[in-house]
Parts: sequence; structure tokens; C-alpha cells
Amino acid sequence: MSTAELLRDIVDEVSAIGRAPSGATTRLAYSAEERAAHDAVSRRFAGHPSGRFAVETDPAGNRWITLVGARHDLPPVLTGSHLDSVPEGGMWDGALGVYAGATALLELVERPPLLRSVSLIAFASEESPRFAQSAYRFGSRAIAGRVDPVDLVRLADAEGVTLAAAFSALGLDPDRVTEAHVPSERIHALLELHIDQGLLLAEAALPVAAVSAITGSCRLRVTVTGRADHSGAARMSVRRDALAAASELVLAAERIARADPDENLVVTVGVLRVEPGSISVVPGLAEFTVDIRSVDAATQDGAQAALRSELDRVAAERGVEIAVEVIRDVAPIVMSEHVTAATLAALADHGLPAQTMPSHAGHDTGSFAGHPRLGMIFVRNVSGRSHSRDEHIEFDDAVAGTAVLRDALALLAEEPPKEEE
Repeated sequence: MSTAELLRDIVDEVSAIGRAPSGATTRLAYSAEERAAHDAVSRRFAGHPSGRFAVETDPAGNRWITLVGARHDLPPVLTGSHLDSVPEGGMWDGALGVYAGATALLELVERPPLLRSVSLIAFASEESPRFAQSAYRFGSRAIAGRVDPVDLVRLADAEGVTLAAAFSALGLDPDRVTEAHVPSERIHALLELHIDQGLLLAEAALPVAAVSAITGSCRLRVTVTGRADHSGAARMSVRRDALAAASELVLAAERIARADPDENLVVTVGVLRVEPGSISVVPGLAEFTVDIRSVDAATQDGAQAALRSELDRVAAERGVEIAVEVIRDVAPIVMSEHVTAATLAALADHGLPAQTMPSHAGHDTGSFAGHPRLGMIFVRNVSGRSHSRDEHIEFDDAVAGTAVLRDALALLAEEPPKEEE
């Protein structure tokens, strides 16, 4: 079978799992649908006539499919992405990285054995809607040794099902989750393929590109405390209106992003809550979230500093109290020149422009921040939409990205061992 035929066969089978008649996909983290998708992919490798594949599920629910190399004692090359989705999401976000990785392995097994093993991982729970932000990238963070076992009993979905209970329902032992950790030195390199979740590649007329960096994300929860008052009796001169102060800060956040010469900086206020929430009461409390993102650490830090300065100014001018909670503060991750070079070489070999683009969204690769050999491949998203059923890619672009991934993985897997290995 050709690359296109292999890829199409995998996509047609797996993408049907959790897909509604509307075309939207719902495969929530640690759900039966996510497990069914993992199973559908791995069935192609279990009992493969070559006898060169190993299939296993680790204690965090990640599915590993390994093409065993000639030197299986050496740290392997990893690839993969996630098969879970947001509610009513698209069919390509994350999943394409697994489909492409599976296709690549089925083609690589037809070649002479590579020096190093290559492992495809379907990471569990990359998306966070079911169990909240603390479960974001839970599977990949478990491999990286960056999960807190307390979250298994602390986090619960809308039906009250804890993360631990979800594990148990799938036959996973929540007490063993930390055993999923793979020390950094036991990973030679990681190369993830993903769709572009915006229009960067579409606007640049690039079907496939190497990723230069993954955006950082500083997420804040800002609480403004003023004084609730009667909306008729309280004169404007004595009011300490928490919502008015918050509104000024929301506009300040937007102004900071628009004024920065770095167009990669984005600042978003996505949640606003007001108390007591009555038409006849001056708001006494307003709480909102801020998400500051950039692929440049200095830019991201500068935007946060500028916003904090605005918080201080508004608090003093309006007589309100402002508290800031840092929900998450993750620095941007620059991709390895080494892995990027392998991707650029594969792009050139296929007659494609050898170019790089930043990622403005987070990915499983981010869980391995600090590893010296990380890389990503983007495939063009012609709709520019993601986390939506309107997400769309051209299948020819997916085939091209798969071929680039396959050949870049082969280059990395043929790298000889270093002294420390």
C-alpha cells in the first residue's frame, strides 16, 4: 500500500470513533472512546507478521507502539500525539500525529532494521476539559515525571467521577501512575507531528513546516474587591465599583498586546465573574482570567510586568483591592536545532520548502521541556480553525507531512550512540 492508502485506512477507521453525525468529534480524556481509539490503532501492530513491534499501555494510560531497532538497548526515538479531543472538536487535532506516526512505522518496518527503536505514543489526556486544567497533558507529563498523584483523587469531572475512578474503570491502577516516568536520558529524541491550529502555514502557502518554538503561557486569575452598594443611592463619587475597575483592566490587557511590536504576543481575558450579580447593586467583586502567550520569553514576561503595573495603578485610582493568583506560568520552548535539522532535511528531500514556523498552542512535546532533542512538524490547516468541527486539512498535506515525519524519524534513529549511552 502507498503512504496515502495506509494513512487513509487508519484515518477512516479511527476517526469514526466518537464522531457525531454533525462531523464533530468527542473523545474525552480517559473515556471509553479514547481507549477505543487507542485500541483501533494498536490492533494493526499487535501480532504483526514482522514480529518487530511491541505494544503496551503504561500506568498513565499512554499507548506505546515500538518498532524494535537493531540496538534496542539504546534510547529510542519517540513520536506521537493525542487521540482525545475537546467536546465537539475536530477530527485532526492531535489525532493526525498518531495517524501519521502509525503510517510511518508501518512503512519503516518494510526497510532494514534501524539502529534505534522508534516508539509511537498515543498520549492520554492532552486536552483538559473533562478534569480541568490540572489534567492538561496528563499522560505526557506522567512520562516526563511531572504529575502530582494527588490530582488523581482531587480532580473530578462534571458527573463527580474522579480521575482515579476513571483510571480504575479502564483497568488502570491509579496508585501506579508515577511508574510511567521515563528518565530523560532514556529518550534519544522526540518529534511530534500536529496540525497548525491557526493560519500560519496557510498564509505562507506551506503544506508542511518544521516548528521553531512552542508558545509559553502565563495564566493569571485576578480578583478585584470593591464595595457593593445600592445602584440608586450610591453616588458616583463614592463608589468602589469592582466591575468598572476590572473592565478598565480588561481593556488594558488588550492594549498591552496590541501595542507590542511582537505580533506573536497575544493576551486574552476568557472568563469574567461578578458578585453579587444584581441589576440594582454596584458590583463588590469581579474576578477574571488572563492568558498571556508568546514564543519569546522576554516578551511574555514583559507583558505580565506591564499588566501588573496596570493592576497597581487601577487599584490606587479606584480604591479597590486587587489580588493575583498565578494559575500557570510556562516559558516558551525552543525546538532543538538538531531535530529541526532532520525535519528540514526531510522536507528538502521531498521537494518541499525547508522552513520553520512557531506554534501558538501548547502540545504534548511541551511536557518534555528541558530535553535537548525536541522537535515538531506542522501540517497546514486550511480553515485556520481548531477545537471545532470546522477544522479542515487537505489530505495531500497530511500525506506529505507523514512522509516527512517518516524520513526524519529514520534519520534520528540511525544516529550512533554517544559515550554516555
